[in-house]
Amino acid sequence: MKVGCPTCGAEVEFRFDDSFVRICGSCRSAVLRSDRGIESLGQLADLTPIDSPLRLFAEGRYGSMSFLLVGMAQLRHSAGGIWQEWYAKLDGGQWAWLSEAQGRYYLTFERPNVPVPPFNHLAPGTQLSLEGRPFTVGELGYGAYASALGEIPYRLDPVAQFQFADLSDGQGSFATIDFGDGRESPTVYVGYQVSLADL
Repeated sequence: MKVGCPTCGAEVEFRFDDSFVRICGSCRSAVLRSDRGIESLGQLADLTPIDSPLRLFAEGRYGSMSFLLVGMAQLRHSAGGIWQEWYAKLDGGQWAWLSEAQGRYYLTFERPNVPVPPFNHLAPGTQLSLEGRPFTVGELGYGAYASALGEIPYRLDPVAQFQFADLSDGQGSFATIDFGDGRESPTVYVGYQVSLADL
């Protein structure tokens, strides 16, 4: 699906039926498509140069699944520093999130309808069960969007800030709970710490 950017008029292409936002390559607007039409959510800053082996449209494989990296967001931690989150479209149609921070990589998948406590009920060291497995909270934090690229599988609002919790089970499994700005239901992502060789 090709549309005109509401901000600058440049052509913007949505390649996947289930993506929500496409970053305009001309003016860096976050272009949202919905059943009400096309709108701009605002403009993003230029990407911060980060040395990374990952690239837009790079292909990879995890186990029996092949994937294509079709989007990326740079996120700013409230304590300073930026991490990158890549959006991978799997050959079966599912989305995966590949986070890249401090030389580590985490491949996670959205898990709908997983109950979690409220953000203010958690603290580092808190233990909880996700999908029947014990996880421990390693970090609670706040973040904001710094920049983005490509096609995004959720509504990326350039001025939004969000709360998150990162958890692990101590055996290679990893999870993130995205609490958003606290007004919507949390989104849970569960997966694994991976190496580039795994991909």
